[in-house]
Parts: sequence; structure tokens; C-alpha cells
Amino acid sequence: MFRAPLALDDDPQMLNQVVDELEHLAHRHSYVSVRVDTLPTQTAAREALERAGYRASQAWAPPHRSLVIRLSYSDDELLSRMRRKTRYDVRFAERAGVQVKTGDAASIDEFFDLYSMSASFQEYVPFAKEYFVYLWQLFGKHGKAILCIASHSNEPLAAILSVVSGNRMYAGWIGTNRGDSERKFRAQTLLHFNAMCRGRDLGCDLLDLQDNREYKRKFTDEEIEWPTPMRKFYGPLRGPRHRFMRWSSSNPYLHRMVRRVSNRLGLHPRMPY
Repeated sequence: MFRAPLALDDDPQMLNQVVDELEHLAHRHSYVSVRVDTLPTQTAAREALERAGYRASQAWAPPHRSLVIRLSYSDDELLSRMRRKTRYDVRFAERAGVQVKTGDAASIDEFFDLYSMSASFQEYVPFAKEYFVYLWQLFGKHGKAILCIASHSNEPLAAILSVVSGNRMYAGWIGTNRGDSERKFRAQTLLHFNAMCRGRDLGCDLLDLQDNREYKRKFTDEEIEWPTPMRKFYGPLRGPRHRFMRWSSSNPYLHRMVRRVSNRLGLHPRMPY
């Protein structure tokens, strides 16, 4: 299972074309089911999916809650809304000489090296570099992708590639140098703060951290809930298969059994964030 953007904007005509192509892809590869997660801002995308027969489905997709940061503040106001230790780490990194630059197409190699280090350390299968090159070609030139890289004495320490949808910025892929320098200079905290400021300067009024894991609460405690995923079944016995999926997801014993078997078969690889 992999995750990737389907369309640049919420233009209805373009979204209909994207959904049509998704239908051709599903039939061409004989998919039995396709699930699409939509961002909170993508109302038109959900309408296009509904016209093609997709329906909201909570099966095997528990409610997704995400931490968000309001960006309509000055630098000092943004910092004041974070935890005291987070503010200290930002100032510490600045005093230590950590520099954060806004990257461009030429910076993808630098980002990918750091991203690969994180993938190896956290043991997930990364996207290929060609994926990020294509993503930047599609989104970066329209101001819909933001790449920030933190370094010290010309040594890259951390990088984050985020995307923009509507008036929101979504924290995307992160790469970190696993040497001692990143921890010593606390570069990642300053990196995130600079990415917030960059998103704000591009007109975003909200940063969505995409989940609510505890370590991200150093930036904010405000949460939102994402829309229910959309799903469509293909092939014969679509109705019974849909009902079985709902039942297996809601039955605790069967849920655990399916998870256990899937993990043993390697059917639940970690997402390449």
C-alpha cells in the first residue's frame, strides 16, 4: 500500500478526469477494492469519488485525528504557543549556528539522502527518488510543495518536504541525519519552526501534522478529525465482500486474527513517510 497525491487542486473537471483514470487503473490491474483518503479541505474530491460509486467506509480505518497549528501569528507569537522546552530548543539551535534554507529542485538529492537515512533507521520501505523528483515537478513550481533543509557548517542535519492543499500546509516526508550533530544542535525543532513560517508566508493559515503522536505535542495540543476514507469494491460479489469487511473490522477476535496473519505474510508494510 502506498500513498500519493491524486490531483493538484480541487477543480471539478480535473478531478472527474483523475477519478476516471483511477477507474481504468483498477480494472486494468483487477483490483478488488480501492481506498482513497481525502484531506479535510478536499470537498470537491469527495464529490467526484461519490459520483464514481465510492462511499465513506470506516472499515479497517479507525478515526484519524491530527494535531494542527494556527499559522496566522508572528514568529514570536507562534513560539509563545509552543511548550517552553520547544521554544528553548528553537533558540538554542539558532544560537548554535544552525541554518535553515528553502530548497528547490536542485535540493531533492540532499533531501533524499536524509530521508533514506530515516527510512533505514526506522525500517520502512522508502519511496524512490524519482517519486520526489516528479512530485516537485508537479507541485513545487506551483508553490504547492515546500522543502526546508537545516544544516550546520554545511552539514545537512534534517529536512522536511511538505505539501499545500487549499489554505492548509501538510507536514510530509522528513529526513534526519542520524549522527550526533542533529541531536547536539537540536536542528529538527528549528527546521519545523522555519517550515511553519514559510507556509504562513505563502498564505497558509493552518499546518496539519497529519497525526496526533505524543512527540508532536511539543508544538500544539489542538486536534481535528479527518474525513472518513472513501472506498469502492470491484468484481463479483461486491456487496457481500463489503459487508464482510465491515464485520471483520468490527469483530475484535476476527480483527486481531486478520492483523496477525497479515503481519506474518508481510501485507502491512510501514508507510514510506
